[in-house]
Amino acid sequence: KNSIFAGSFEVFDHLMSRPVRTALISKHIPMTYHKTMAIIVLCMQLCSSCTTGTDKLEQIEKILNENPSGALEHLERLPLSTITSSKSKAQYSLLKSIALDKIGIDIQNDSIISDAIAYYSRRGDPLNRCRTFYYAGRIYENKEDNEKAISLYKRNGNLNDALVLYQQ
Repeated sequence: KNSIFAGSFEVFDHLMSRPVRTALISKHIPMTYHKTMAIIVLCMQLCSSCTTGTDKLEQIEKILNENPSGALEHLERLPLSTITSSKSKAQYSLLKSIALDKIGIDIQNDSIISDAIAYYSRRGDPLNRCRTFYYAGRIYENKEDNEKAISLYKRNGNLNDALVLYQQ
C-alpha cells in the first residue's frame, strides 16, 4: 500500500462507470485491453508522482526562512525517489544545507551540498548559485578550513551578496 502504485486501481474504478467495468471484466474483451488500461492508469500515477517532488521542494522553500526546522522535517519525509532531475537534486541539497545551518547544526561534510555545487556551478539562477557557494563556505568554515571557505565565498562573484545572505 505504500508503493507509488497504491490507489491506481481505485482511480481506474473511479474513472470507469459500472457498465464499462462490467464489460471490461466480461470474457468478450481480450485480456490485452485490460493490460493496456492498467498500464495507462499506472503511467498516469507515475507521471503525477514525478512532479510531486519538485512541487514539494517549492513549498518547502517558501517556509524555509520562517520555519527552518519544519522545512527540514518536510525534506526528510520527502521520498528521494521523487527527486529525479539534476535540478531537483540540487534544490533539495541546497534547501537541506540551508535548513541545517539555520537551526544551528554545524555541517562539516560537503557531500550534503555537492549536488547543488555541481548543478549551480554551471547553470541555474544567480541567487541559488550565490546561496550554494555561501552555504558551501559555511560548511568549510565549520570544518575550520577558512581558506576554502573564503574561496567559496568569493566564487559566487560578489562577497557582498554572501554577507547579505549571512545576515538573513
